[in-house]
Amino acid sequence: MIITPANDTEATIAKADSMLNRYDLNIEVPEHKRYLDEADIIRMKEVYNSPDISGLAEKVEDWTGEPGGVDEKGVYVTTTRNPEGHIDSWQLFGPGPVESRMFVHPDAYCSAIIFDDGVWQAAPDVDDMPREEADKIMDKWEADLEETIGASSNKIAIIARCHS
Repeated sequence: MIITPANDTEATIAKADSMLNRYDLNIEVPEHKRYLDEADIIRMKEVYNSPDISGLAEKVEDWTGEPGGVDEKGVYVTTTRNPEGHIDSWQLFGPGPVESRMFVHPDAYCSAIIFDDGVWQAAPDVDDMPREEADKIMDKWEADLEETIGASSNKIAIIARCHS
């Protein structure tokens, strides 16, 4: 969901599209290092039977499909992929009044929200949590979202069905 000031509809849709473009996985950016997270490093150590990360340097490309190595910060890949990328395609619906996160598509679920400052705020990742704990965390996310939406007077929302 994208929440922006209530203005001209065409300008609002163009702004929403521009805001989402920042998070496009397909955008190439200047080459940079992206460091693997601890879970990936642990799995690499297990798969390649390497007790420390220095032994993983020559295995990075095999693991990730991108060249990389190991430095003082950890295991990295050298990439031109967008470090802010979350989505690879999207379809916009709206704009409509900011009354409910389900204002356009009752079967849509809000997994991220972008305000007019352009910052992506993702829902918590609860995929690997026990169901009861995940439900509590998601209930809080939805309550916070409803509170945020309620505080968004003079704004309109655009729903973006995103694919990643």
